[in-house]
Amino acid sequence: VVRKDVVMGKIQEISEAGLDVIAVEPGPLALFAGVCRFLTPDETKLTLFLDIGYDTSSLSIALGQDIYLVGDITTTGNLITEAIKDYFQIDYGDAEELKRQYGLEDWASPPPIIAKSQAGSQGVSSLRPALASGLENLIVDIEHSYKSLSNQLVRSGTGDLSRIIICGGGAKLKGIESFLRGPFNIPVEVFNPLNNILID
Repeated sequence: VVRKDVVMGKIQEISEAGLDVIAVEPGPLALFAGVCRFLTPDETKLTLFLDIGYDTSSLSIALGQDIYLVGDITTTGNLITEAIKDYFQIDYGDAEELKRQYGLEDWASPPPIIAKSQAGSQGVSSLRPALASGLENLIVDIEHSYKSLSNQLVRSGTGDLSRIIICGGGAKLKGIESFLRGPFNIPVEVFNPLNNILID
């Protein structure tokens, strides 16, 4: 169920690009179908697809080419930037630049905009303190989504999650792969549709 104005807005964008719209489907399903064209799904293991967008994010859990669960999550690119802005009391544009430049990685010396802030005087070495709440919510969303399927998956003989694939603008957040690898101890990769394309 999607508001009509949202659907019509997307259709207009595609039409203005000179293409004819023949079908409309939910973003997570379209993304999953796209990923399946470029990656060979493992028919025996569960994969979690995490799409972190600017103002909407979702996760999907699939076994091979069958989706078991699709749900919205609260962690978005915009909320991450807002968290940085509020924590360091800086402009949104500066917060966005810091997010793109450092992500979850430490800095050797505080960026000038941070050094001038109150947090900078407290020896903050990365953006992680500003993002702690949002990132914790992301972990909780993943855990709850998997647990909600656990009974059904146990009956089907399917084991634990085997990997996480990250898509969307949030996949560019430096350090996001190692951050997610920590609590789940499974491979985490950023989806790249060019990986399987051979170029002479």
